[in-house]
Amino acid sequence: MNLILVLLDYESKKGEISMKVNENQIVSLIIGILTIHLLVFPVSQGSATIVWEETFNSPVSLDDWELIGVEGIETYGETFDPNITWVNGTLAFPFQTAGNTTFALHHSAVAYGTWSFDLFFPPGGYSFIVTFIFSVFDGNYIPGIGTTSLQYNKTGYALRFWGGENPSDQLYSFFGDNDPLWNTSTLNMHSSLYSGSHHFDITRGTTGQFYVYHNQDYDSPIISYQCNFTASSEKFGIWSWVGAPQLDNITVSDTVDIPEPVDKTTTTTTTTTTKNDNNNDYSINY
Repeated sequence: MNLILVLLDYESKKGEISMKVNENQIVSLIIGILTIHLLVFPVSQGSATIVWEETFNSPVSLDDWELIGVEGIETYGETFDPNITWVNGTLAFPFQTAGNTTFALHHSAVAYGTWSFDLFFPPGGYSFIVTFIFSVFDGNYIPGIGTTSLQYNKTGYALRFWGGENPSDQLYSFFGDNDPLWNTSTLNMHSSLYSGSHHFDITRGTTGQFYVYHNQDYDSPIISYQCNFTASSEKFGIWSWVGAPQLDNITVSDTVDIPEPVDKTTTTTTTTTTKNDNNNDYSINY
């Protein structure tokens, strides 16, 4: 009888040991799986909130764009077919010399966030802007005949590219309504002559701080400036006067997706307030 009890006690303890071994093996297996998962799929530190994007994969991509041609530059005349087309997966402008204005607009309500796009700079000179924050006060995006550029009721920010005798790329703001204080102004400038394909990223935080990056060099922005002049947007677009620029791979998000650089360009901030005819206040840091 005692022998039987001893054997039963032995078998019971052996089972407990076996269960503990199995439990330990299961725990080890789970930890191993989790470790592999974290190595292969690291925990995200935050992701972009993409509002809209365009890669121009087919000619149908142009259906969402307003394509406009207007005679003149300083004083606008009749509208015409701008012949802006889809070429090899890009939004392509026809070659032109100074004399007329052609532009393409896409709905975009983002005024704070990140704008990324590729540009192709043609040989033989260029003059165009990419307006990433843009609105007109009266809702009419086609300038009226006889309207001057000063009378065109617009507001926003753009990157302006000039490839002439003194090449430059500029963070540029504009304000219509015949305002003598703040109509068109270069906020900050970086001098470079571009050719071929280039990538640009622009960020703007809630403080109005802009950073412009070239070819994904996120440690050293080419332009840094703070401006709280315009706080809303209706359109994204590209305006061309000289050359034949091409636009591709647009991504617009309402979050700042690039951390602030360590190497920051020093900026000076001054605040001024002006009004348009509708008595709206605009705080300007420049």
